[in-house]
Amino acid sequence: MRSLLRTVPGCLCAIAAQAGQEVRPELVRAPADEPGPLHWTGELAESLAPTGRRLFAGRLEPVLGFGGALGYGDRAHGPRDPMLLELRVDGQRLELERTRVEGFPTHQLVHWTGPGLELLERKYVTEDDELVDELELVSTAQGPLDLELSLWGAQTPGIARLGSELWPFALAETANLPPSLERELGLVAPEAGGMTYDGVRFTFARGASADAPAFVALRGGAPGQAGRDLPLELSLEAPEVAPAIATYHLLVAAPAPGGRLEGETAALVRFHFADGTSETLPWPSIGARLAGGTAGAAQGGLAARSWWHLLLLPGSGEPALRLSYVPPPGRFVRRLQLEKGEGTAFPVLLAATAEVPPPSGRPPAHVGRTEFLGVGVHWALAGQDFVPTRDARGRRRLLRALHLEPGASARVRAVLVTGPRPAMTVLRALDRVGDDGTFERHRAAQADWVEREVPGFRCSDADLELAWELHWHLVRRSMMRLDLPEFSLPVFYLGLEEGQDSIGLASTGRALAQLRWLRDLRFAQGQLRALCKAQRPGQRLTGLGPGRREGVEPHGIAAAALGVYEVTASRPFLSEVWPSLVADFDATWDQAEPPRDPGQGAVRSGQARVLARGLGWLGLEEQAARLVALTGPEDPSDPMAPEEALEDWIRAARRDGGDPQARAHLSAELLARARAHRTAQGPAPPPAAGDPSQEGTALDSGFVDLLVRSVAGVVPAHGDVLELWPLVTELEHFRFEGLPYHGHELDVSWDRPDGVVVHGEEPEGFSARLDGQLLFRRPSLERVRVALPARR
Repeated sequence: MRSLLRTVPGCLCAIAAQAGQEVRPELVRAPADEPGPLHWTGELAESLAPTGRRLFAGRLEPVLGFGGALGYGDRAHGPRDPMLLELRVDGQRLELERTRVEGFPTHQLVHWTGPGLELLERKYVTEDDELVDELELVSTAQGPLDLELSLWGAQTPGIARLGSELWPFALAETANLPPSLERELGLVAPEAGGMTYDGVRFTFARGASADAPAFVALRGGAPGQAGRDLPLELSLEAPEVAPAIATYHLLVAAPAPGGRLEGETAALVRFHFADGTSETLPWPSIGARLAGGTAGAAQGGLAARSWWHLLLLPGSGEPALRLSYVPPPGRFVRRLQLEKGEGTAFPVLLAATAEVPPPSGRPPAHVGRTEFLGVGVHWALAGQDFVPTRDARGRRRLLRALHLEPGASARVRAVLVTGPRPAMTVLRALDRVGDDGTFERHRAAQADWVEREVPGFRCSDADLELAWELHWHLVRRSMMRLDLPEFSLPVFYLGLEEGQDSIGLASTGRALAQLRWLRDLRFAQGQLRALCKAQRPGQRLTGLGPGRREGVEPHGIAAAALGVYEVTASRPFLSEVWPSLVADFDATWDQAEPPRDPGQGAVRSGQARVLARGLGWLGLEEQAARLVALTGPEDPSDPMAPEEALEDWIRAARRDGGDPQARAHLSAELLARARAHRTAQGPAPPPAAGDPSQEGTALDSGFVDLLVRSVAGVVPAHGDVLELWPLVTELEHFRFEGLPYHGHELDVSWDRPDGVVVHGEEPEGFSARLDGQLLFRRPSLERVRVALPARR
């Protein structure tokens, strides 16, 4: 399959035409050259933001990068604005318009336009909790476009420079500081040959030999002072480095003798470039030096590319200034020139260094650390060909220069990596920056999970197929594995929107109805086991959040657990979780007296009946009898279903040969849910009691379970029997592959007899296979009951 970014220029051509149009939620098939079987646009695309194992984005803010409150386990432990990017032209922020958002199961695409620029941004979170943001920029300007792209994150305030190469200027080729002035200043201790400050190594010496680094200074001071014979101008050749973005660091003495607290600047530093142009920075006043202010703030883009910082020299403790400077985009420094100004102070240059990202792919990285439930979490943020810098307020940034000719394009990748050890986290981030295969492996990992765990489904209604894929994506997206005692098993949040990122009791029953149809039984079983493991002796079940317990709430987990058992037929699992569910019931209800509220009495009776049924299946008749004694007359609506209206329709559709009106309601509800996110024109579906507009991005919709039971007609049951009773009969064809049932793999097919075979070698009609062996074939959709063979 072609790389996504190869398709970018063609995609960008249509961005301008779409600007300003209303983008409605839409679920559609992916283009042939795009990865993934489906994608969505509009509000749906924005809410289905990428997620990893622990680090997830619920709904991202409309900015470049990952802006907003992300979650790490849950939102209470998540980072704020972990990766942000900003584009500037001539020092001014480039305003971009977001014209389209597209979501895929593996990533999110955002289309942007700006003056002379079109941009496509791809965001994704890998299984290992790595945030990746890939940009494709295309110039639409009439002439050359010089851009500055800055990268930072609120979670990563520091900078580590692993592998940066430092090239010193040869100061001995210029005028040395006279011995009398050395003694007068007393700048550096005799044993000091250099210093490291903020990761940059400065080398200086006393000038004992002709080729040794030495101090250099400009003329200044009153007549008769030692500095009067120094030159008015100095010129230093830059190190011969590869044509790459470099950061230039100058170390100067401050304040120099005779310097004033206020007044004009004493000198200028001018950088000469290989193309014959130059850029000038004024020396700051002493007041600016002491405040750590930035020079050049009024000169366009200088504020974002140069800054001064006050520090103390080793040994002597004398104050000094460090100047850091990043050249404009596409320009490379060849010569450094210092000129005497009109003030009385003169600068003394102690050392100068060029910092160059090496070709080995070890650029600088932002680093940070937080705690997650008492365990340190380290963060490392890095980008391709970025160099360290500061903005006008002195905040650390990573900066990349981009030079685009008309019609040219450039690609940029930025990553944020989390890990338990700082050094390895930084190394992983730097490795990912230069890894062009990260996205393909990420996409393959998710596709492999879907292929391995999700039953296949196709049918004559494209909306049903798309909705099936969407809801399984919601399952995968909501799964969290936090490596904590109560979360060591796969557990599923209700959703990743704010307020949904916990394991609530009320939502668990609905989630289990869908999880039970995954091929691996540990997903549905893990959700229940996690709740039971966290239950305190003699107390009720509570919802789960990382490091805390949620409040108790009404739930129908016992009925949902029976539903899981009716699909899995796992007796050991039922034996494991049922004591916790019985204990939850005993801690909830006072069994000495019947509830005063008739409604509560019905709820207690229904729960007792469900628990007694499970105990009877386990052969625990005495315990079951105790609970049966608490029940009243059996209500045909038991067990309490997650969505009672749908359950009523299913029961009515199967009662006394089937209720046509109930079948119509069921079909209408199914199609309305499938089309809730579609904008396709056509006749509206028949009215249904549900409200499809409320169909959201949470796990508890029950859509998958409704589809399996009403289209395939599977009737989950205790005992070695398989019953299929299709209730939605309008479809021309459908096929389910790999449905789990009582330890077997079940395939169910329907192809309306019309002489055109749809399912390959499977003949027309209604048929089912168990582990590949044909169970039956019928000419029409009808109720079928067959005995199950022994398990494999």
